[in-house]
Order: sequence, then C-alpha cells, then structure tokens
Amino acid sequence: MTDVALAAGEARARHRLGLVMVTASAIFWSSGGFFTRLITLDLWTMLAWRGLFGGLFILLFMIWDAKSQKRRLFRPMGWPGLIVTMLNTGGMMAFVGSLRLTAVADVTVIYATLPFMTAPIVWLWFKERPSVRTLLAGVVAVGGVAIMVGGASRGSDSSLAGCTLAFLMTMTMAVTTSITRRYPGVPMIQAAGLSCFIGSAICFTMAGPVDAITPVDFVNLALFGLFNMGLGLALYMMGAKYIPAAEAALLSILETPLAPLWVWIFFAEVPRDATLWGGAVVLAAVLWQILGDAQRSRARGGS
Repeated sequence: MTDVALAAGEARARHRLGLVMVTASAIFWSSGGFFTRLITLDLWTMLAWRGLFGGLFILLFMIWDAKSQKRRLFRPMGWPGLIVTMLNTGGMMAFVGSLRLTAVADVTVIYATLPFMTAPIVWLWFKERPSVRTLLAGVVAVGGVAIMVGGASRGSDSSLAGCTLAFLMTMTMAVTTSITRRYPGVPMIQAAGLSCFIGSAICFTMAGPVDAITPVDFVNLALFGLFNMGLGLALYMMGAKYIPAAEAALLSILETPLAPLWVWIFFAEVPRDATLWGGAVVLAAVLWQILGDAQRSRARGGS
C-alpha cells in the first residue's frame, strides 16, 4: 500500500473517530435535564456539588491533555479569559436554574438559537456582515422562539422565568463565543474549569448541609459533573479537531432533540404543543444555516 493510500486511510479513521466523539459529547451534554429531574436537592446545593465535581473532572482532563501534548498545564488567560470565565460562571448557573423552572425542551430550543444571537454581536464588533442566509434563518428562529415563549407565558410564572434564564444563558454563550473569535488564544477548557470552581464556591454559601445529602445523591451529583460537564467538554474538544467545523456544529445540535427525549422517557415530561411547533421551526432554521455553511466551505475548498 502506498504512502498516499495509508495517509488517506488514517485521515478517514480520524474523521470517523471525530464523528463518534462529537456525537458522544452531544449525548452527554443532553443529560442536563435528566439529572436536574433525577436529583431532588435544592437548586443551590445541586449547583454547588455539580460545579465542584465538574471542575474536578475538567481538571483531570487538563492534566492528561497537558501530559499527552507535552505543554504547560495552566496558561495565561489575560482579561479576555477572565471575562469568559465570569460569563461561563453565570451561564452555568442560569442553565441549571432554567432546567429546574421550565420544561427541558424550552431550554434546549432557546439554546439552539445561539448562532443567531452570536451573529449580531460579531457584526457590531468585527464588522463581519452575516450572510443573507444567516439573517433569514435568524428571523425564522426568532419566530420559532416567539411561538414557544408565547406558550410559556400562558403557563406558569416559573415557566416564563425559566425561559428568561435560558435566554440569559444563551446570551452569555453568544458573548463568550464572540470573545473567543476575537481572542482565539483564550484557553477555553481552563476557563470552563475555573468557572465550575467559582460557581461552586458561590453556591456553597447558600447550599444545604452536607449531612442532608444521601450517598445516592452524591453519586448522582458526581455523574452529573462527569457526564454533563467533564466528558461532554472533553470529547467535543478532542473530536472537533478531526472533523470540519460545520459537521461538529451539525452533530452538536443533537442535544436539542435528545435532552427532552430523556426526560420524556424517564420522567414522562411531555413538551407543550407550542414548544414542539416552535422547536421544529428553530431546528429547521439551524439546520438550514449549518448546511449553508457546509456548502460554502466545500465551495471554498474546491476553488
């Protein structure tokens, strides 16, 4: 077998590995709603221990990655990294809070609009004009969210509060994404781990006593931190190196239908009709946008 054939085979193997890793990361990320329903502790206690376990697992991954790549464990973050850390801290807390207050499907549908929340920030900051396709998809996605939030406003006050927290969480991620686009040297995994520990320290001041947590609760909290934060982030960071960005984005939105699926299977949580209709509109807009990005990338690669 020629060197060219061997190289092509290795590239295909890496691509398949990347697809598996990013798909697995989406599955792990989609577990957030499942664990917030499974764990019956108060919100502050759950946030405190979830953040602590998540931070520890991310730190273990950082140690392994630093050794395998033969580089320093910690890197200078600068002011962009500190801002990203603070935004991540608030976003993580808002994420779990939103899952507690409203349906999991509501949160995931709102989070799916992240590309369209990011686009105007990048436009204003970098003068990077979004394509007509992005603008149209964004308008459609906003319409889908309006359908969903309209249904939430006719429900309980907590549902509307949960949707508001989901919007805040998504907006923090949009600003974070924009900062990392402007300052690509920001060590994102390091910032995520630090966010976990800071958020955990804040929440421990309001958390319940340790002796009120059962051994089963501790196991579930550890699994929450491991699956939803540690493995989700680690697998995505490793897998995204082997596949195009458009494919990684496409696989990542698997989280949107999977998260409500788990709570429907295990907790019989059925999304509202407005959420299903609005979610379908948002997903269609996101898919149309991502496929357009993939076509443009192939066109540039072939020219």
